[in-house]
Amino acid sequence: MIHALILAGGGGTRLWPFSQEDRPKQFLTFSQDNQTLLQKTIQRLINSPLIQEIVVITQKKYQDLVEKDLSIFSKPVHILIEPCPKNTAPAIALGVQFFHDVLHVKQDEKILVLPSDHWISPENLWLDDVEQISQLTEETIVTFGAKPSRPETGFGYLRIGKKHKTTYVVEEFVEKPSLDKALFYCNQKNYFWNCGMFFFSIQTFWKELSLYAPFIQSLCEEGYESALKNFSLMPSISIDYAVMEKTKNISMYPLSVQWSDVGSWDGVYEILEKCPEGNVKIGNIVDVDTKNSLLISDHHFMCLAGLENILVVHTKEGLFISKKGESQKIKALMDMRKEKSPSISHSWGFYHLLQEDENFTLRKIVIHPDKKTDCFHNNSQFTLVKGSLKALEGTRSYSLQEKETFILADNQSCSFENTGKEEAMLIEMKFRKTPSSSLQKLTKLQQVSQKSHVH
Repeated sequence: MIHALILAGGGGTRLWPFSQEDRPKQFLTFSQDNQTLLQKTIQRLINSPLIQEIVVITQKKYQDLVEKDLSIFSKPVHILIEPCPKNTAPAIALGVQFFHDVLHVKQDEKILVLPSDHWISPENLWLDDVEQISQLTEETIVTFGAKPSRPETGFGYLRIGKKHKTTYVVEEFVEKPSLDKALFYCNQKNYFWNCGMFFFSIQTFWKELSLYAPFIQSLCEEGYESALKNFSLMPSISIDYAVMEKTKNISMYPLSVQWSDVGSWDGVYEILEKCPEGNVKIGNIVDVDTKNSLLISDHHFMCLAGLENILVVHTKEGLFISKKGESQKIKALMDMRKEKSPSISHSWGFYHLLQEDENFTLRKIVIHPDKKTDCFHNNSQFTLVKGSLKALEGTRSYSLQEKETFILADNQSCSFENTGKEEAMLIEMKFRKTPSSSLQKLTKLQQVSQKSHVH
C-alpha cells in the first residue's frame, strides 16, 4: 500500500514574470487541458490503483489556491498547512507524522514524496514506474533519477554504482554543476538528474532522520500535535542536506519517463509542443524568420522578425528576454530588481524598504484587512503605527494596538493577522547582528508583560 505526500509550499520567481511569490509555478498551467502542474501531479496519482491516501502540504498563503485546484477531483485529498515555511526536511517530517497519527498509516507502509510542480510524460510509463517501486521490499530510502537529455546546470545530479534488481546504489549527490561538468555528466552512463522524489516506509524514514537530523526527529517523536506546535523551532533545511546526502541506506530508481522540474524558461521550452520552425508560441503572436524560440505573451500583441534561439515572455507584470541557455540567470535579475525596487508586493499586503545598512534593515509593512502575513524570523522589533493586529507566535497570539511594540528574539518566528476592516501598518527594525543586551532585556520584559495579552 502506497500513500503520497505532495510538497506544494515552495515559492520562487524562476519563471518570472508568470510566477510570483503569491502564485508560484505549481499553480501555473502549460498544457492545452489547462490543468496546473499541481493538478497534473494529483491526477497521475489518482490514476494509479496503488495509491491510497494523498496529502498536499503547503503554506497558509497558498491554501486558497490549493483548495481551488483540488475542487476538480472527486477523490478526497487532504491539505496540511505548515505553520511557517521551513524547507523540505521539516515539511516531510510533519507530513509523515500526519500520515501515522491522523490517517493511521502503519509504520511499515510506504510513502511516496513528490514535488507538486514537475512535468512527467507519458503517464502510462509513470504508472509502470509506480508499479515497479511498489514491489521493492528493501528497507531503504529510494530516490529517483532521470537520464540527462542535455547538459543542464540547473539540476543536481546522482552518481550511481552497482545495480540491485531494479535500483542502483547512490554513490554521490552532486551539486548543480558548471557547464563543463554538466557536459561531462551528460555523456556518462552513471550520472542521472536528481528528481527530488523519494519512496520509503515510515519506520525507515524515522530511523534515518534520527541518525542525521535528530533535532527534527526529537520534535516529532511525541506525535503530530507536538510536531505542529514545535514546527517553528525546526531548522530550515532541505531533505537532501539533512538526510539524503549523508545516509548510506539509499538507492536510486531510474525513471522511464521524460521528466523536468520546469525550473526555468529553457525547461518550459523543452516540454512544450513546437511548430515546424521549432517555436513555442502562446498568445497573440506573429513572427517572420524566427526559429527555435519560446514566445509567450498574455497581454500585448507581439511581433518578431529574424530571431533565433531566444526566450521572450511578456505579461502585465513585466518582460523577460534571454538567449536560450541563459534563463537560469533570472535569479540574479530578481535580486537586482529587489535592490532597485524598494517595495515588494504580497497577497497579504506589501513592505517598503526605508533604510538599510550592515547592521539593520528598516521597513514599513502594510497588511490588508482579513489577511495574515508570512513568517518573520529572528531579531526584529515591530511597532504598530496604524490599525490593530494579532501577533501569532506558535500556538500563542498577542493583541497589538497602535504605538505598541512586539519584539522577536533570536531563533523565534511569528506572523501577523489583520482581523480589522482597515489596513494595518507596522514599522520593522530588523537587526543583522546579535541584538544588544538592552534589547535582550527588553525582550524578557515583553515576554512577562504579554502574558496578560495572550489568547
